Amino acid sequence: MIFYMKKVLPVLLLFSVFAFKLAAQVPSHLGYLLSAPIDTAGWTFSSTVRFDGPGQDEIVLVERANEVGYVFYQQPQQIFFCDSTVVEFEVKIEGASNGGSDGFAFWVLSSKSNNYAASPGLGIPTNSTGHVFLADMFDNDNNSNNPILGSRYFNNQNYTEGSTVGQLPGNTDQLNSPITTGVWLPVRLVYTWAGGTVNNVQLTATVGGGLWTGTAFATLASMNTYFGISASNGAANFSKLSIRNLSVKPHALPPETLIPILCTDQTPLPYVFPNGGNPVWYDDMFDNTPSVVAPTIDVTTADTNDVYVASRVITSTGICYGPRMRLRTIVHQSPLIDFDFTKAEGCGADTIDFKNLSQDADIYFWDFGDGTDTSVFETNHIFAGAGEYNVVLRGQNDFCTDSMVQKIKLENPFTVSFDISADSICQNGRVTFNNTSAVSDKNGIPTYWKWDFGTADWDTVIAKNPPAKWYYEPGSYEVKLTVTNGLPCTDSFSRIVRVDPYPSVNFTRIDTVICQGDAISFKGTVQTEGLDNLTWTFSDGTPNITNMTEFNKSFDIPGVYDVNLTAMYRICHDSTFSRKVVVRTVPNINLPKDTVLCYLGQGFEVGDAINATNPAAKYLWSTGDTGSAITIKHHGTYKATVTIDGCSGSDEITVSKDCYINIPNAFSPDGDGLNDYFFPRNMSEQSIREFKMQIYNRYGQVVFETTNAEGRGWDGRLNGVEQPFGVYVYTIEVTFTNGANESYSGNVTLLR
Repeated sequence: MIFYMKKVLPVLLLFSVFAFKLAAQVPSHLGYLLSAPIDTAGWTFSSTVRFDGPGQDEIVLVERANEVGYVFYQQPQQIFFCDSTVVEFEVKIEGASNGGSDGFAFWVLSSKSNNYAASPGLGIPTNSTGHVFLADMFDNDNNSNNPILGSRYFNNQNYTEGSTVGQLPGNTDQLNSPITTGVWLPVRLVYTWAGGTVNNVQLTATVGGGLWTGTAFATLASMNTYFGISASNGAANFSKLSIRNLSVKPHALPPETLIPILCTDQTPLPYVFPNGGNPVWYDDMFDNTPSVVAPTIDVTTADTNDVYVASRVITSTGICYGPRMRLRTIVHQSPLIDFDFTKAEGCGADTIDFKNLSQDADIYFWDFGDGTDTSVFETNHIFAGAGEYNVVLRGQNDFCTDSMVQKIKLENPFTVSFDISADSICQNGRVTFNNTSAVSDKNGIPTYWKWDFGTADWDTVIAKNPPAKWYYEPGSYEVKLTVTNGLPCTDSFSRIVRVDPYPSVNFTRIDTVICQGDAISFKGTVQTEGLDNLTWTFSDGTPNITNMTEFNKSFDIPGVYDVNLTAMYRICHDSTFSRKVVVRTVPNINLPKDTVLCYLGQGFEVGDAINATNPAAKYLWSTGDTGSAITIKHHGTYKATVTIDGCSGSDEITVSKDCYINIPNAFSPDGDGLNDYFFPRNMSEQSIREFKMQIYNRYGQVVFETTNAEGRGWDGRLNGVEQPFGVYVYTIEVTFTNGANESYSGNVTLLR
């Protein structure tokens, strides 16, 4: 089946619209001083003015000290009645002395005197009414308000450098001194109506590189005015200031339009006037009956067409027309695109021969609708399979382009494919097959189907749809379908069937019975092919262990516990292996708390009060004794171990020496801080409850007595008198907190 359509477009690169702008003709001047030599008709010059330059086209306004120069159009004119007014001239300041001349001014005045202000008044007529644009170049008063560009509106007023009389809003652009370089600098003043009303005039001024924008004035738009330029030199600051090429140009906005490249057979387009406003259209340059309706471009035949357009501004004072402009449009011949094709069947990829029947095109581009393309004149193309394809032929010449689309339907499928019920199964699993091939019988010959299921011991099947197959051994099997039709064409398609082995899981443990708190070693054995996860679980409530085959684990609570190893497989069912672990109780033995024993004190019995009556309990003491209790007569550490059902528990008791004190046998009370006092020190772990000490001299006299166990002791004095060197006798009686009593007596030597 074939469908086609055509579309014509103008060309840009390949298929976009090209546009250009026509410049306006130069409008006429209201006043000018342009020609060389200058035509001075209608102009008034000051007596200081002279003409200079190779063509006598330069007007020297001032060149000496204390000089005023000016030039103005002698008949008042209405210059503000169109869309805008442009004033242009050039200025040159050379031979500057002490900073140069005061500056210059362009003025538009409704009334003026015949007196012109000398320095520092820039030569502006005195008592003026109207607008002045000034370039004040000499900083007379060292104030930031000059030298500047500025805009003033005077109402019977005068200008003085540094003053703000009549100053209008706008930016301040400092001139500094680059304007006095002795080269010609362009000056351009553009007066436009802001918001489309002549009662709100805006001014943009450029002087060399300086730029000023702001409000020019709000009246004078419909008045006759004088316009001119003036300058002045001071006594100490002067230079030669010249102008040339002065022009004053009131005009409407220039017309401009976008003209497309036109081609035959495209949709007709009207002319467009993007400036808006009130354009008028003419048939030719001499047509006196303009139309306000834009004509439509005739695109029926290749031809050249002319039309004329002008801008106009309608004001209360009349109509201001812009220049008349010719718009020439050329309608180019579009290409005539056409093609035909013939089809040759192939093995799943038919070949189409395309015949190009197009005219008036130089470049061609084929898009075959399958993601491929080419840019030759004629071609053939192999399509990958059956289906519908939108084939596009585009052609273009230097200006236009055309295209045609034809739908080509290919009905010679040869695609071999099949689906399977599962691509991964467990050993002894079953797979079914669904033939999804798109193959047609050709030349009256039935299609040949051959299935190979990937095992050498299985027969192949010659059928379009085979029966289900069982896979009894693990492994990876390629199932392949090979197809041949009557062209003949042969192709094949394969899928892989993966058969995982049966799951297998087991583990061993080093012990089956352990004591409480002991660790047991586990070692697992699993079928790893197809394994996704391996998890150990324990019925004692402890966390699972994953993906480990060997580890040690302790059990802290007595009991009989299940240990399970579960293997989870990607295809085959999960498998779990379980074993039990017996955890026996560790016997508890509890000896008395650590205690003390006085030196040569009476011994005491220590034993296991928990398991002593259990006939299965077996004991071993650190002393070698095997009974449930022993008698302790000496200080030290004693350990007892009890074993029941193969599990052992231990405890120990520490017996410390007690009930004794340390008594020095000499002291030297000489004040050196060493052994200055005689006093016994407690060496027992028990605290002293009662204490009494007496010291006797050789005459049996008591020289010192105390019951304070925490005191400093005897300092070798009696009633503050030092006792002599010699041997003294002491008696000490002590009662400890555990009730034990001890008495000591002996000799102590006092050294001097």
